[in-house]
Amino acid sequence: MSRINLIVALVLTVMLTSAASASVYLTYQINNIGVTAAGYDRWMISAVSTVPGELVGGFDITFTALSMRQVNPAGNASIFQDANGFFSFVGEVVENDSQFLFLSSEITAPAGVAHESSTQLRAAFVFPAGSPRPGQNVTFAQVVVPTGIIPGFTGQVSIANAGGLIPDFDPVPVILPPIPPEPTTLALLGLGGVMCLRRCRA
Repeated sequence: MSRINLIVALVLTVMLTSAASASVYLTYQINNIGVTAAGYDRWMISAVSTVPGELVGGFDITFTALSMRQVNPAGNASIFQDANGFFSFVGEVVENDSQFLFLSSEITAPAGVAHESSTQLRAAFVFPAGSPRPGQNVTFAQVVVPTGIIPGFTGQVSIANAGGLIPDFDPVPVILPPIPPEPTTLALLGLGGVMCLRRCRA
């Protein structure tokens, strides 16, 4: 059994044995559509509430990896999406960067907590009252790491219900199958393979 398959099996086992006590889990899914950084995978991470009427209301979470891709166009931090409009000026695309998928104006966050480095992405924030962002399934972060690495995390998810915000739920991680490339990408890969085969035969 491969290392990744073993990890998936272990994670799913943890989820099944903890399902009765867990009301929040995190899904990890590779989605490399749009990624141009060779040798990297973009993990899209979502928080899912399993209890009807309880919405994902906030996070206090740190993602870690031995190596994590960060893009800081013109020195602008890209922990959130505020600097995304500058990526093209430095020859980059947003899909290549590890970041939380909100503008800082869309959330309420304590000062001095958010942080990013070559091994870490960290933030704590909640959705303000009246925000359209909360839901039962919220994709909230993308973490870009070398292929074969699964980013780890520590932290909690907060839940919002009719009674207010309930903090500190320990989420259970679940790894989903990768999202397949778009048909155009597959066609280009196939064409590249044919050209390579012709060169080898020549």
